[in-house]
Amino acid sequence: LVFVYSSNENPHFDVVQLKELYGYKAFQGYATTLGCSLLVLHVTYRWYRRQHRKGYPLPFDGTLRPLTYGMFSAIVGTQSTLQAKCLSELLSQAVRVYKGEPGGQPLSEWFTYFTLVLWLSTTAFWLYRMNKALALFDPLFIIPVLQVFWTFFATMNGGIYFREFFTEDFKHNDVPGFVTGILVIFVGVYLLSPTPPPKEGPRSKEVIISGKGIAAMGNGGGGGSG
Repeated sequence: LVFVYSSNENPHFDVVQLKELYGYKAFQGYATTLGCSLLVLHVTYRWYRRQHRKGYPLPFDGTLRPLTYGMFSAIVGTQSTLQAKCLSELLSQAVRVYKGEPGGQPLSEWFTYFTLVLWLSTTAFWLYRMNKALALFDPLFIIPVLQVFWTFFATMNGGIYFREFFTEDFKHNDVPGFVTGILVIFVGVYLLSPTPPPKEGPRSKEVIISGKGIAAMGNGGGGGSG
């Protein structure tokens, strides 16, 4: 549903337009929100991890630790898809200019190499975090979590940066189906989340009869004689 109801337009951008897209208020607000979210996720994950290592896990530890880890990883990692799209547009423009079409040569622009460095670094970050997640958490849960957050943030990044969400076709026809698809994705992750282990009730005492008397053994190992 997310992809079916996303914008189907495929406009081309040159290096000047790609620079200008960073200046739109919608993208700047979105980037600021992501930056604040990264800070909150990082602090929350470290707090839960510290308590987990001490042997005093916080409420919903089995769910929140992988969720905060996966969301942090996806916010940074999905920038690789955004930069890959930008690189494809820049290379396409370079080929068109080489064939004689008018326009500036993007290979002589600093922006092209800036985009290349961002793509390489965010790709390496995502691969590292994905492999580490498999060692830290239950693969049956963390793999769907990573894929869900990857799909969500990759879609949001492209929709806001390339202004796909601001086309008339998307705003008038596709919003309900797109939102429904997003909700279905997150409901699926909720259903996959691990349930906390049941709390153990008080253990019954074991009565031992000996020649010297009766000893009650239980938690604490207290005993008495009569």
